[in-house]
Amino acid sequence: MRRLWIACLPWLAACGFRSPAGEPADAGEPPDASLCFDGFTRVCLEALPTTPLVIASTMELDTTAGCATTTMGTAAGVCVIAATAIEVPADATLRVTGPRPLALLATSSIVVAGMLDAASHRGGTAGPGASPAAMCGSGTAPTLASGSGGGGYGGTFATVGGDGGESVGRGAKGVASTTVEVPTSLRGGCPGIAGASTNPGAGGAGGGAVELIAASIQVSGRVNASGAGGEAGTLDDSGGGGGGSGGMVVFDSPMLAITGTVLVQGGGGGGGSGGSGAGTPGADPIEAGVAAIPGDGYHAGGGTGGAGGFGAIAADAGNAQAGTLIGGGGGGGGAGIVRSSP
Repeated sequence: MRRLWIACLPWLAACGFRSPAGEPADAGEPPDASLCFDGFTRVCLEALPTTPLVIASTMELDTTAGCATTTMGTAAGVCVIAATAIEVPADATLRVTGPRPLALLATSSIVVAGMLDAASHRGGTAGPGASPAAMCGSGTAPTLASGSGGGGYGGTFATVGGDGGESVGRGAKGVASTTVEVPTSLRGGCPGIAGASTNPGAGGAGGGAVELIAASIQVSGRVNASGAGGEAGTLDDSGGGGGGSGGMVVFDSPMLAITGTVLVQGGGGGGGSGGSGAGTPGADPIEAGVAAIPGDGYHAGGGTGGAGGFGAIAADAGNAQAGTLIGGGGGGGGAGIVRSSP
């Protein structure tokens, strides 16, 4: 993969990373909040960290409380982990979940040679700060008619999610929100919505949100904040769930080198079910530049369930296919955001 260098010299502050040593507290701030790093997220520490953090093998971090004893600072609604240096070695994985976005702050360097996993996974846990209800626009929900349901829409974030598939002549499809906004704070991606009917597929969660703050950042491994695939309708002509959108990754550093992979793609939509059989679920994204695979609809003599839509890479997600008299497929999730701040 092509090497990408982003440098801003000679002043670190011009790139948003400010070493706070010796600076006075801002007006109105208590003395113990005077050590601040101004980037996309403003992080103020009680004291500079004195030890490094090296991830050994596999480490799981829940932002509900996982940073309560190790964090030295807070940024409104964000879990902060601070160290002199942070390293995820090539054979290690840092898996992050929980309701709050994560900020990793190092006063020197952050190196990700292994896996930093802030994604949401179908059938598993959601990434940090995923699917913030107050920040995600709502589309039009699918409907149920004559016992057959339309498919749910995919989540919209940086790009518009895919529409669900209708149940032809019966339940209407879910229509994705077209509200695309440039976020002003660190936040996760938006969820897909469930299909309609008795046994619909659930929508996939949006991807999580993570910010890396350091004097230098190197990514030769993988940073994943993608959305989850939608579940399939299981019985009774039910619609599939829409895929979740990708989340958000922010790099805040005057020196950034990326030779690995940063993944913020949308999940695939789930397939619609028939009266006596299930569709297949949408897949999570697994490779940069390759759309997440949608689920297939259930095929039976009485009709065909709609297939889900492809998850987005950097363009709009795929719309789902209609089901013939039975459940429609779920739409794919929209793309997420990668930002180098400022």
